[in-house]
Amino acid sequence: MSEFQGHAERRVHPRKKVPLRAELHLADKETPVRETTSDLSLGGCYIGTMATMQVGTRLNIALWLGEEKVTISAIVVTCYPQVGNGIQFLAMPPADRNRVRSFLESLRDSN
Repeated sequence: MSEFQGHAERRVHPRKKVPLRAELHLADKETPVRETTSDLSLGGCYIGTMATMQVGTRLNIALWLGEEKVTISAIVVTCYPQVGNGIQFLAMPPADRNRVRSFLESLRDSN
């Protein structure tokens, strides 16, 4: 039995497995950290990384949806050391939210 069995699903938005370029802007770092998402939803993403961040870390994320860049205020909600972080989106400009929604819908339509 997996450690995740029995845990209630807390996600509100469906996830799509999609690798996207991500730029993580942390308050204590001058230079952004560049990573890749492994999945994305309208409410958050997962970023696989060896250099994980602590739960509760606030950051700004820039994601590239093709050639379009969206900017999102976020918080780290899960941490698996040397594996990755679950990121919950807190706020994004309405136009960027619409871009993310349209991008995710285009993935659903292509299946």
